[in-house]
Amino acid sequence: MAQFWDGLRPVWDPPHVAKIPIDPTSVDLINLTPNSFCPVTGKAGKESDTVIADVGDGCHPAYTTVIGRDSGSEAVEAFRAAMAAATIRPRNDRVDVMVGVEI
Repeated sequence: MAQFWDGLRPVWDPPHVAKIPIDPTSVDLINLTPNSFCPVTGKAGKESDTVIADVGDGCHPAYTTVIGRDSGSEAVEAFRAAMAAATIRPRNDRVDVMVGVEI
């Protein structure tokens, strides 16, 4: 499994997505937020020959978990290589930061 997170980015930068060069049928995508007040507002999805995963950060908590379906050693290495070859791009849409506290 893999997740993408921005480590050191200014808070004024827009959220990012990762474009992963992998066969979309070889992976599953799970979108979650760690806070029930924050809806998933990401762009994650599958295209004809790539997968789009949301990149998590400290201000925009929606993130994507990419799970490979095959556990063979060759498949794991191909999955790892595809994740490392991902290109990170801005999302180009404004997402407001949502804050909520459960009492």
